[in-house]
Amino acid sequence: MHLRLYAALVLTLLSPLAPSQNKPAVPLAATPPMGWNSWNWFAEKVTDKDVRQAANLLVSSGMRDAGYVYVNIDDTWEGTRDAKGVLHTNEKFPDMKALANYVHSKGLKLGIYSSPGLKTCARFEGSEGHEQQDADLYASWGIDLLKYDLCSLHKEMGVIAPGDKLKQNVIMRDAYMKMHLAIVKTGRPMVYSICQYGHDSLWEWAAEVGGNMWRTTADIDPTFFRIAQIGREQAGLAQYAGPGPWNDPDMIEVGNGKLTADENRTHMGLWHLVDSDLLNQIEATLARHLDVEKNHINRTRFQECGSLAAIPAFAADFDLRIGRKHPRHASACEGFIVDDQCPDVHASAVS
Repeated sequence: MHLRLYAALVLTLLSPLAPSQNKPAVPLAATPPMGWNSWNWFAEKVTDKDVRQAANLLVSSGMRDAGYVYVNIDDTWEGTRDAKGVLHTNEKFPDMKALANYVHSKGLKLGIYSSPGLKTCARFEGSEGHEQQDADLYASWGIDLLKYDLCSLHKEMGVIAPGDKLKQNVIMRDAYMKMHLAIVKTGRPMVYSICQYGHDSLWEWAAEVGGNMWRTTADIDPTFFRIAQIGREQAGLAQYAGPGPWNDPDMIEVGNGKLTADENRTHMGLWHLVDSDLLNQIEATLARHLDVEKNHINRTRFQECGSLAAIPAFAADFDLRIGRKHPRHASACEGFIVDDQCPDVHASAVS
């Protein structure tokens, strides 16, 4: 009986119909990207200085050496377009090329954010109509990852094809494919992160439009109820993940200060189980407490089994305690999980 079950499992996994077979020969994201994302802590207030401090903290905490190498800037870095349509950064990011050089000098990679619509979710400039122009710009800066967030395109789809879900889906897929092709044309490898909140079973087609990772759910929030809800929604999706493409059940909230230590550990453990690409929030001292290095070793060991047991990567969205008020909270010390972390957990000084 056991031999028959084993044989059936092997045949299933080797079947050409298995989702894990639809992978490029040499995937860009052979293992899930690991690093940091700005949104859950800084939101719209993120600056060039914050990103440099995050890069420093990834190094000084030892997380870079454990594989956490992506430093991802989320929405609100965008300025305006000039007469030629070239997008410029706003005053918070005076020189993106210089910032990329700084991040790269630390042995890290830089990620950035845009939307296939006219506007991003925070109502900044999107990439619609400027896909190749923007992709070329990102390549010239040295960008290594693009998060592409549906945002205003969702409303545009309803206006163009009211009530026609099939046509709306085609519009959406075409938009994501257009940016993928633009990235490919630049000749610079960039991890392509598709964010459209899990609509239309995108895990079945996101890899076909170039996605290296895709959001499988609506936004997370730092409550255990929401975390558990998202975790349950991931049932059955691991089969679509593997070297090259990964599920993304949204940023981990570890370190956001609103969960207990046990909830943080459960949250991280749950995300381990779903073969996912993650952009998460994790405060440096807590990361060490949770044995980040051990997680990295386990991820490497399980990766040998391909998509069956690959431990997901974590893009750490640090709570940067830098001796000033949290942009979204009343106190610089509010929400610390362990009292003695406050206020002495600082990012490394920017050199």
